[in-house]
Amino acid sequence: MDFNTENPDTSYTTGDIFHIDFTLAQHLPMPLLGGYVGVGANGFWYKQFTGDTGAGAALGGFLAEQIGVGPVVSYIRKIGKTELAIDVKWLPQLDVQNMMKGNYVWAKVALVF
Repeated sequence: MDFNTENPDTSYTTGDIFHIDFTLAQHLPMPLLGGYVGVGANGFWYKQFTGDTGAGAALGGFLAEQIGVGPVVSYIRKIGKTELAIDVKWLPQLDVQNMMKGNYVWAKVALVF
């Protein structure tokens, strides 16, 4: 949940937003390069549930909403006592209202120690 406050420089308040992300993946039983590969699906839902307000909101409240679903690939490998985790996600937007339509591509690298 995002609860937004007024930007004093523009007298504009973006509406409050709810968003949720999910990933459902399975790591494959065969090792690859000393680690394990996972494949699956991920998605998100973004919903603005109060309208934009203020002097700058001349065109209305713009209740934004977007939904996206796409593939995810992950790789996990132990390096000594450290664990390396890499995720690559592609999230094409399937439904968009009052926002620019496009695709999200995310890459995440994490070391757990």
